[in-house]
Amino acid sequence: MLKKLVLGGGGLMLALPVQAATFYGYTAEPNGAVSGAALDARNSFISSLSSFSTEGFESFGIAQTPLTLNFQGSAGPLSATLTGAGNTDFNRGNTFATAGSKEFIAYGDTTVEFATAVTAFGFYATDVADLGRGLTVLINGGSGGVFDLLSGSAGSNGNLLFFGITSASPISSITFAGAGRNDGFGFDDLTVGQAAAVPEPATWAMFIGGFGLIGGAMRRRQRATVRFA
Repeated sequence: MLKKLVLGGGGLMLALPVQAATFYGYTAEPNGAVSGAALDARNSFISSLSSFSTEGFESFGIAQTPLTLNFQGSAGPLSATLTGAGNTDFNRGNTFATAGSKEFIAYGDTTVEFATAVTAFGFYATDVADLGRGLTVLINGGSGGVFDLLSGSAGSNGNLLFFGITSASPISSITFAGAGRNDGFGFDDLTVGQAAAVPEPATWAMFIGGFGLIGGAMRRRQRATVRFA
């Protein structure tokens, strides 16, 4: 995905690329609080975005899927549909809400399908893969990809992880795979946004060179003289 930067006067136009990247952090014993490597990963993810909006499930009662999600924030109101096996709830067992008092607890594969294209998505997950079920994230559209975050019984009770991705092209949906009735996972603070454009070295050179051309043109205009017959 390219973003355009236009400078008036000199007619300089630069296309700035959005870089694809993933962000991951795992906190084995958060003791019910957002902390450690998971928090660091989310902070890095947020800092890579030009705008973002979050869904924390606070507006829902104890609701079953499908859910209409409403992301609110600097990226504007964005909507998505969550389908699959699970429900919103207050803290249950070793899962916990990472903001507010509610979360979404998945008991099977669940999918978030976006109504508006996004180039970034991230989430917190709690109590993942502690009873033999692993968490795999499938990205549809955009840069695509399948990410095995935790497998088997690799997770500790009450653990916390954050995963985020920025894409060079729009993401259409995200699927969380692996949860089961005997090992449900908690999800919270689903975040969508637009990835910030990052100038490459060659782009910076063009940018600086363009300013030089604009400055030269302005100096030539200042030296111009008017002669009268």
